[in-house]
Amino acid sequence: MSPKFHAAQGAVSAALLYPFMGSDAIIFGLTVFFIDLDHIIPFVRDCKSLNIRRFFEYHRVVPDIPDYLALAWFHTLEFFLLLFVLGFWHHQFWVMLAACLFHISFDVVKAFQMGKPNIRAFSVVEYLIRRKGMTTRHVV
Repeated sequence: MSPKFHAAQGAVSAALLYPFMGSDAIIFGLTVFFIDLDHIIPFVRDCKSLNIRRFFEYHRVVPDIPDYLALAWFHTLEFFLLLFVLGFWHHQFWVMLAACLFHISFDVVKAFQMGKPNIRAFSVVEYLIRRKGMTTRHVV
């Protein structure tokens, strides 16, 4: 999904949830958008750049790479488990977890629409198992 889509998704979800959740709705909306910051990690690793145009081009070509496998750290089961455990300390982490699950549900639908349901690993363990023989890096 595009940053514009996730920004709109975060804003609309926060506005709709605000009457029920109060300020936690703002945390929800921001998390829906900022979860995608993890996409910077592979770009910097592969391109050794912070050029925003190259960043968007980098991610625009991913769906066209045969057998590409992505790992987005904030989209993994391990990260979700961390948020869940931290939620016992502060409930806002559970709000963030709900936002992450909301966000990723749209990502999964988009992956199926692209015909690439397996383009992303949803766990670090899954990534380590599946990466052999897959394309996991590229440069633009």
